[in-house]
Amino acid sequence: MKHTLLPLSLLLLALSGCQKPKTETPVEPAAVPRAQTVRDTTLYGVATDDFGMSTFAVQLDSTAGDPLIVERTHEDGTDGIIYGDAQPDDRFALTLEDGGKTLGVAINLSQVEAITKDYRVVNGRLLLLTDGQADTVRIERLDADSLIAKGVREYRLGRKTK
Repeated sequence: MKHTLLPLSLLLLALSGCQKPKTETPVEPAAVPRAQTVRDTTLYGVATDDFGMSTFAVQLDSTAGDPLIVERTHEDGTDGIIYGDAQPDDRFALTLEDGGKTLGVAINLSQVEAITKDYRVVNGRLLLLTDGQADTVRIERLDADSLIAKGVREYRLGRKTK
C-alpha cells in the first residue's frame, strides 16, 4: 500500500501543476474622476437664532418651513464639530450623523467666503482650489479674520479688505 500511495501522490501533484494559468482581463480606469462619483452628503443653509448650547439650528436651502434643529452631541457622547463662529444669519455647510439627529460637521461659509472664493465643500470637507488643483484640508482655525488649514501644504489666509 505504501508503494501505491507515493506514485499516486506524485501523479496528483503533477496534474495539479498542469492547469492552465488564469489570466486577468485588464480593467480600464473609469473615465469619470473619483470626485464626481462620490455622493455629496453636505447640506447648506443659514443658521437661525433657534440654536443653543446643545443644539444647532439651520434653515436649509432645500426645504421651506421650520428650521432643522439637531443635537450637537452624538449618541456616543462625542461632540459635532463647528468650524468658525456659530452665529445666526451666517451661511453653513453641514453634515449630519446618527440618522440625521446630530451634527457631524458644520463649516461657517460666510467666514470662509470673506477670506477666499476659491473653495468647495464635499461631504463636510473643505477643498481649497489653488493653481487649478483641489487640496482637501483640515481646518485648524476659522474665524472672521483668518483661515488656517493643512492639506498637501499649509494655508494661512487672511480676510480680504475691500
